[in-house]
Amino acid sequence: MAVLRTHLAQGIMGALLAITLSTGASACSGNAPSPSASGNAHDGAGSGTVAIFVPSDGLTISQHTPLSKWAKLVPAITTALEHEGMRSNAISTTTSSSLDTQSHDIQDFVVGAVSGDAGTHQSPSADTSSPTHAPDSPSGSGRSSTSSQSSTAQPTTLVVAPVVPVQATTRQYGDYTSHPLTWSTADTDDTSPSDNSADTDTTQQSRQARLSQAQAGRRLVSALNLARESGMHIMVLANPIQGFTPDIFVQMSTARQIGAMQARQMVTKLDLDKVTSRNPKEIEILLPYASDDDDAEGSSDRFAQESFSGLWSVLAPYVKSGRVTSPSGKLERSTSQGDWRRFTFSAQDSDAITDEVDHRLSMSSRSGTHTRVDGIIAMNDFVASGVVKELEALKYTGSSADVNPSISVSGIVNNLVGKRDLNRSSVPKPPRQSTDAGSGNDASEEKVNSRWPIVTGYGAYTDSLPQIVNGKQWMTGTEPRTALANDIAGACTWMNAGNSAASFAPSSTMSIDGVRTRTITQTPVAVSAANLKRELIDTGYISMADAGL
Repeated sequence: MAVLRTHLAQGIMGALLAITLSTGASACSGNAPSPSASGNAHDGAGSGTVAIFVPSDGLTISQHTPLSKWAKLVPAITTALEHEGMRSNAISTTTSSSLDTQSHDIQDFVVGAVSGDAGTHQSPSADTSSPTHAPDSPSGSGRSSTSSQSSTAQPTTLVVAPVVPVQATTRQYGDYTSHPLTWSTADTDDTSPSDNSADTDTTQQSRQARLSQAQAGRRLVSALNLARESGMHIMVLANPIQGFTPDIFVQMSTARQIGAMQARQMVTKLDLDKVTSRNPKEIEILLPYASDDDDAEGSSDRFAQESFSGLWSVLAPYVKSGRVTSPSGKLERSTSQGDWRRFTFSAQDSDAITDEVDHRLSMSSRSGTHTRVDGIIAMNDFVASGVVKELEALKYTGSSADVNPSISVSGIVNNLVGKRDLNRSSVPKPPRQSTDAGSGNDASEEKVNSRWPIVTGYGAYTDSLPQIVNGKQWMTGTEPRTALANDIAGACTWMNAGNSAASFAPSSTMSIDGVRTRTITQTPVAVSAANLKRELIDTGYISMADAGL
């Protein structure tokens, strides 16, 4: 048996060398009890190891960021694994700042595990963001060994959230939104730089970035395939990987879901089913977008298009029937899903957002009259905060709390501290003013036009939550982090106990890149003042102080 293991390891290492995989060491393994013979997920929960690989969040010193950060999810997964019975020293975490680094991190872990060289492993639970991949460094140098046997001798699950380069406008939605990891098969190591003198430095840099992405992507897939062949289980989070089907894929949120969620909020709160084309609702759609040529393989294009497709799947009937229009004229009966670019704008900073609001409403802070707008779909909380800021500058009055006169801001606060439930009615439909009523109705019409609109966003930015409480922003959204962590931990211990991924109860199947894939999904949660306490405070995601209370 020992001879067979030796030959197997040598054969694998030879294959690795053939595809130029470098054999560094940057990952980890740990001692764990033997698998339970029962096969029950909880009875066998103490067996095996789990290695988590996620992108690094970078330094965040501002609260102007979404709640959905990898730095928040990883501890939740670790806690859930420990609740399942897994030892803390059997769980490792590695964070990586780029796909190139991450592909090396995973490659090093798999090679070390398959070769049985425990000396190349880090101590479990150690985070690494800048590992060394020097093939000529002494094996195990600077590392602490925690096992005297190959980690493939015990069940192992790799949990991988691939690093995907995206534009800043797309990162505004949070870390858990889905961005497929893809690369062009035309980008190979043999691709030579162009001799065309017309090529700019930017073009050359873009070509080099694509080449690096392709190399790292192929390295990652090779390492994951080797891990699977060696008996490890693979779970991929959020971002599907080109050319690889994991045992389980975890879908957290998609651009389409985010768009549809906000559109449904508009339909419900503005009671669009009762609206007629004679007195339509006025809604603006602000679709953040980066139009740079070097757009992280079109990530901004793809995300903006899919976001619009989600909201259009809900709003289309109301627009087509004339029950919804927009102050800017962008929404009209002839609008189609293919017109998504019409609603895009650059959202690189707050000034760009306020300028767009002024442009859409044909107003400025010096305007004497207001343009009626019943709702603004801002897509994410970064944009929503800019919208709120400009609406205040334009002197729109009231708040979303005014849609139900029996509920005041103090009533919202009472609901948040648990004194009573909050039930809101739909926004009352203001009557359209008669055009022949004369100037005597000007003041009344201005009062209607200056009412605060329904503003939606996504991301549950900590510094935006007080705007939910005071009614300036109607709703935000976020992923149910605890539920996701529990499902991920449950799947890890289930597979480590020797059970099939296909029989894991919370999962289903969906098509990813044309392949039926076992998938765990959790629907994003819409958060308003009515359920903010239950969804964010009671779950421990934020404190009462974060909500401005």
